[in-house]
Amino acid sequence: MTGQDKNSLVILASFIRPPGEAYGSEIRFLRTIKTLRELNTQIIPITNGRLVSKITNLVKERYAVPLLSARNSELSKRLLNYCYIIKTITSIFIKPPKFDLILALDANLTDMLTSLLISQFLRKPFVIMVNLAREDESHNLKDLPRLASEKGIVNAYLQISSHLVKKFIAQRSALVVAVGLATKDQCIKCWQLSPSRILVTNNGPNVFVGEIRPIKEREIDVLYVGRFTKSKGVYLLPSICAQLKESNPNIKMVAVGGSAKDIAAMKEKVLELSLLGNLELREYQSSIQLGKIMENSKIFVNPSYRETFSMVTLEAMSAGCVCVISHIESLRRLYSGVSLFARAGDASDFARVISSLLDSPNEMERISMRSREFSKLFDWDRIIKRELSVYKKIVYKNKKIIHK
Repeated sequence: MTGQDKNSLVILASFIRPPGEAYGSEIRFLRTIKTLRELNTQIIPITNGRLVSKITNLVKERYAVPLLSARNSELSKRLLNYCYIIKTITSIFIKPPKFDLILALDANLTDMLTSLLISQFLRKPFVIMVNLAREDESHNLKDLPRLASEKGIVNAYLQISSHLVKKFIAQRSALVVAVGLATKDQCIKCWQLSPSRILVTNNGPNVFVGEIRPIKEREIDVLYVGRFTKSKGVYLLPSICAQLKESNPNIKMVAVGGSAKDIAAMKEKVLELSLLGNLELREYQSSIQLGKIMENSKIFVNPSYRETFSMVTLEAMSAGCVCVISHIESLRRLYSGVSLFARAGDASDFARVISSLLDSPNEMERISMRSREFSKLFDWDRIIKRELSVYKKIVYKNKKIIHK
């Protein structure tokens, strides 16, 4: 091995995307680096400057890419980001670091293409971590007429090209690591991968939970945590809250995770429905703050239209919240038996399920205890240690092939 002893490993870890608040894959990236370092594995990250600043004490060698937040931004910012990425990759080619394996910690096109190029140039195996392989982006040329009519010819070509390139790269990886069974199914369907080339893994909770209080002592009736985007179903919350208020005038709902702009937009609906004293909107909170909020919440609601694992649902369970989540395949497969489900996109169905829980505090207490026990099955150290053992086998196999 390249590392300090025969059991150590050096991983070039790619997570190249503009900085944002803590979302699932970013938390995954930070936690993976922390745990692998504790397991005597050296990490050389390629990521944005903000994340590098968070892991400076964990890594000595790193490639900080000064990316700009480019979501919905003008074209010039996106092009500048690509220039930064190309410059970083070029520097790796000119002066390659010593490493054994390339790990793309997100399945976006940038990370996948970067990993492929470095792998081909330096003859090292690469692995792709997939949090979400979107089936709605799985298109071929036969879909061009329909996509062109929906999104325009340029966007249609870009979407099809992106999918075909991702498929090409995935099929040439040493392994695809899928976060959850639903993601594995997506990888098989989107990229035509053999199930034997996919390792199914999980995430763990990332909040700091202190004392677990009984449900009846908690002050927040309903909690939402997540981005304020349409795909997360967050805009159903005012309607859910308004329906709950009809039978419970003092209902207290809190939504956490929006930007100042997101909150201002949703506040208009809150005022329109006279929910100012019932629905509180908060910006993103740290893990410690979020843990305290979850400890004080009875019910956690996840009305998302699309998920693969939903780390935040698991975090809410670790704090003893009773979870009411969308009845979509990925969540049903993972959280059946420890959560209650409502129809995705149906505010009335969510309100019905939540109302029945609030009328049954003893039942909520039983579900809360069951949820906490379930969350203990997901331990970051155990999860990442298993992944590391597979990475070592890939490196060993690659060395045998090269030395033949």
